Amino acid sequence: MQIKTESGDIEVIPAKFKFTEISSVSGDVQVAEAETMMNIRTTSGNIELFGKVSDDSRITSISGDIMAETSVDDTLEISSGNGHIEFKQIPNKKTKMVDLSTNINSINYKGIVYDHLRIRSNSGNITGRGVMTDKSRAEVSTTSGDISWRTDEDCGLVFSCESMSGDIFHNIRENEKIHKTQSAIKGVLKDGEAELILNTVSGDIKFHKEVK
Repeated sequence: MQIKTESGDIEVIPAKFKFTEISSVSGDVQVAEAETMMNIRTTSGNIELFGKVSDDSRITSISGDIMAETSVDDTLEISSGNGHIEFKQIPNKKTKMVDLSTNINSINYKGIVYDHLRIRSNSGNITGRGVMTDKSRAEVSTTSGDISWRTDEDCGLVFSCESMSGDIFHNIRENEKIHKTQSAIKGVLKDGEAELILNTVSGDIKFHKEVK
């Protein structure tokens, strides 16, 4: 199914097709009850997506905000040049890759990392709470934006927090396996099956392990 508009808003409920393609210049897009491979593009319109996406799905906007609460079969890429991204990942063991990126705005993530998660921003801040499953990998990076990341107490992971000129704050106990340098903190929590990388050039990093 294909839908195009210049300035009108688009609402698709439900979106249960093999492939759904939606494009808009300035109109907003809302898709709910999705069960489809999805390709959504806007110039300045905001995007809201709820449901399950499959295969190689892409959600992009030049300056609009993107809010998604989805389950991912295979891969999902969400990008906005100047807009804010809010993403809640619904558990799905078939997820292979989730990629979130923006240039000058912020990203907020919440979910369970099953395989590979990549989050990137140039000057925007990134906040997240990610529960890492065994052998999953999460890469979170900015140039000048701050990073604030929480992980579950029971997660077993190898972690690396690195900032060239910013500060690094954490609540990892001194008796755990950690190594500190002037610009980085690295360590292992529990069995170290997953991998978490937090990296920024000049922003601050806050890494917090939740305690029950």
